[in-house]
This record gives sequence, structure tokens and C-alpha cells, in this order.
Amino acid sequence: MLIATVFEGVVMTDGEAKDSAGDGDHVDFRGGSFAGPVTGKEVHHRYGARRPAVVWPHQVGVIPPRAGCFQARAEAFRLREELTGGQAAVLMGQDTVRGQVLAGMGGVGKTQLAADYARTAWQDSELDLLVWINANNTTTAASGYAQAAVEILGADPTDRETATRAFLAWLEPKANATPCRWLVILDDVTDPADLNGLWPPVSPQGRTIRCCTEPDEASPKPARSPPPRPISND
Repeated sequence: MLIATVFEGVVMTDGEAKDSAGDGDHVDFRGGSFAGPVTGKEVHHRYGARRPAVVWPHQVGVIPPRAGCFQARAEAFRLREELTGGQAAVLMGQDTVRGQVLAGMGGVGKTQLAADYARTAWQDSELDLLVWINANNTTTAASGYAQAAVEILGADPTDRETATRAFLAWLEPKANATPCRWLVILDDVTDPADLNGLWPPVSPQGRTIRCCTEPDEASPKPARSPPPRPISND
């Protein structure tokens, strides 16, 4: 339900415009949003529903359930140590991010390792925002970012490209802003080139995990020493 808004003598409640001042102003109010100018006014405005309140910490996407056969192992402990300590910085596609690469053939447990890390970090209250994205192509990756923008920023769900850009910009660290501890998991990446321009930004509060098949020439390379080693279940 929209909150009544007074605009140039017009009261708008629940999508219905009513003249409250009798000054003859005209509005075009569609779908909860003021979409037209007031007749005779030089300044045009646009009003809409208020952005829904976000409950923090916030999770976007679903962490895969723990497999019955999953057991904590050295790779899981090393992944947690490197990401928590901020020791991993890798080059993904054309962008540098803080994160880790889980590489290996399908079915060796990459997703389960990432899910275990995400679940533990979430339960230990280490995160303000957790985003799990199926990123096997450009469309699905962008859709995941767009959904995050809809939930957090109140972005227009029909404009995926704008919503995606808005969310990635929101992840950027900003001076004097309250830090947001975020984790983005990009699962099932088949071609790193599909995600050029879609990698999360560099942030001292951000962490990124990419689950992919065996790395090739397009896969992340170390950005500084000591280089992080791809984690696998081989």
C-alpha cells in the first residue's frame, strides 16, 4: 500500500489521485508511480513507492544443501583461512578481485566446498550480505546481480542491465560509508570470458569465490605474491 503523498495540491493514495487544493493541477498516476508533469508547472517530478526496508544480514540466492557424503577436509580449512585472512587476490577475466578459485572437473565437490564456507561464514555472523549466483553464462550471472539490486536497492526488476550495474556499483567501497561485509559466490562458471565486466569490485570488506572447471588460459592468474593456489578435491 502506498503512503498518501501531497504534490502540488494533489493527494495521491493507493494509486488514486485526488485534488486536495482545488487548483486544477493535473497528474498522470499509473501503477503507484507519478509518471507525468503537472500542467502549467516548469519543474517535473517523479514519485513512486518507497524502497522496501532491507533486513540485515541479507542473503540473495540459495546455498546448496550439504551433501550427505560431505566431510570437512584440508581444502575447506585452507579456503576459510585464505579468505578470512585476506591473503587471496586473483585476476579474474579482465578484473582483479579479492577471492579464491575452486577449480576441478565437474562433480569433485567445488560447489560443496564453497557452500560449506558460505554457510559457516553466515552462521558465524561474519557477513552482512551473502549472494549466491548460478553463473554458467552471462545471462544467469546478470540475473543474479539484478535480483540482489531489486532486494537491496529497490531496483526495477524489468531492467536487468541497469539493476546489474547498480548493484556492482553499490558493492564498491565508499569513503565515510558504513562498511558492508559481503561474499559473492559465482557457481558453475564455464567460461570466464562470459563474466568480463561482471566481476565484483575490489573491496577490503568483500570476498569472492568462483567455482569453475579446470582452469585454462582465461582463468584467474595471481595478482600478487604469494600466489593463491586453485583449490580442488583431486
